[in-house]
Amino acid sequence: MHSEHLLEALEQTGTAPEQIAAARHDERVVHVLAGFERLEDEVAASLCAIREHALMTAHVRVTDCTIDVRTGALTTRKVKLPLS
Repeated sequence: MHSEHLLEALEQTGTAPEQIAAARHDERVVHVLAGFERLEDEVAASLCAIREHALMTAHVRVTDCTIDVRTGALTTRKVKLPLS
């Protein structure tokens, strides 16, 4: 998904032009709206953030799952995390 495509659609549905302009200049918004290139990279980044969170204890099992948006199938994958 491209952020510009979504911002244009929001503009066409009545979102205020000032809000669209502000979103176009906010790198965080553009990053979120753009999505990600590779699912594996996004899953690995999310797992790292969860596993390394200050409130996460070592005995809590954290696994990853993806959902195929076409079939609804749930898949658990082994994700290789970078060493901290």
